[in-house]
Amino acid sequence: MFSKESYFSFLKTTSFGKDFLYFDSLPSTNDYIWKGNCSNPENGQCVLTEEQTKGRGRRGNVWNSVPGKSLTFSLCIETHLQPKHFGLISLVAGISIIKAIQQCLNVQATLKWPNDVLISGKKVGGILTESRRIEGQYKIVIGVGLNVNEKEISQAIVQTATSLKLITHNHINREELLATILNNLEEYLTLNPDDTCHEWIAFCAHQNNDVSFHIGDEIIQGKFKGITENGYAIVENNGVSKSYPAGVIEL
Repeated sequence: MFSKESYFSFLKTTSFGKDFLYFDSLPSTNDYIWKGNCSNPENGQCVLTEEQTKGRGRRGNVWNSVPGKSLTFSLCIETHLQPKHFGLISLVAGISIIKAIQQCLNVQATLKWPNDVLISGKKVGGILTESRRIEGQYKIVIGVGLNVNEKEISQAIVQTATSLKLITHNHINREELLATILNNLEEYLTLNPDDTCHEWIAFCAHQNNDVSFHIGDEIIQGKFKGITENGYAIVENNGVSKSYPAGVIEL
């Protein structure tokens, strides 16, 4: 059982996560924020569910959560960024998560562009951001799924995924971890684009490495050369570097 009292004892934000909703089960935390607030969600609202029955990742993938073990939540933010910079939001969320893991567990995680959290090359979490313009104000919902206290991983993904408990061999305080992520998010979203890019690249798992970059039906073999000020991936192929706003990287 998730303890709201414990969670609020760790929360140090001005607004993020103060409006906190907890559910045993939801189809999707992102969808709840968009649809459960008269289509005009409040800045800083956080929705956490123990079980997500229709959770989704990028490119239509499914994100499954384990009741009482995972952290599956969404946060709504208002932003004055222009749409061309929205890709930075997912990167800031990644930075906030891996710094929280380091702060709470003393474990070093890395990031795979644009939205995967890795430890020792295996995925422990993912981020899905969605944006809408409502009454002239851009709002973004940041959806996060983290494998926290799972003792085992499905055989279907055991080679590519892990949990924080499997890494540390300790029970993880989910309340502290969630609050620390939100504390970090509120702070790091104030960074300018250059600082965000610099921070993100410092944690990138594949900077200057050869990657397979999937964009639509095309696969590009090249070297990952960093990100632009908008958070786009830069991939060098045959000596030519191009930037891409979306795609999937395989290491």
